[in-house]
Amino acid sequence: SGDPSKDFGKQFSLHALHANGPLTAGVGLMRVLDGNGTEPGRQPINAVLLVGAYDFGAVKLSAYFDKEDKGAEDLSVFGVSAARKFGETTVSVGLAQARNVTGSASAADDDATIVTLQASHNLSKRTAIYGHLPAVSNGDDAALGFNSPVRGSSSNGIQFGIRHRF
Repeated sequence: SGDPSKDFGKQFSLHALHANGPLTAGVGLMRVLDGNGTEPGRQPINAVLLVGAYDFGAVKLSAYFDKEDKGAEDLSVFGVSAARKFGETTVSVGLAQARNVTGSASAADDDATIVTLQASHNLSKRTAIYGHLPAVSNGDDAALGFNSPVRGSSSNGIQFGIRHRF
């Protein structure tokens, strides 16, 4: 029968970004009024995202922290990345650690490590080609990844595309 709540799936968010010279900092807040469509009553979900970056000229370092309600335990993700430009090409490498992926208090090892390698090349001022190579290493109880990942298994992906800004 499900949750007949009129607030199911409704969300509000607030985002702020400050950029001044080489420094960029931001915060995002989100609240879902009722995130559960099967149990009666409101089950709110809250999330916060903090981001920061500093461009040293040769290398741009970025970091983020995300925390979300996820069942009995909060999901948290911390990530860092470094990017370097080579003419019209930008290459970056990133590392992230996700904790409490399932949100279950009974999960002994539901953490995951994510490594990414990305590159983009500007073909013009408005068009670029890009590629992403992410790799996810799951704990015994985590199942993050691509194409129906399996708990405790690694998952790799590849993505290529063309981006055009209108």
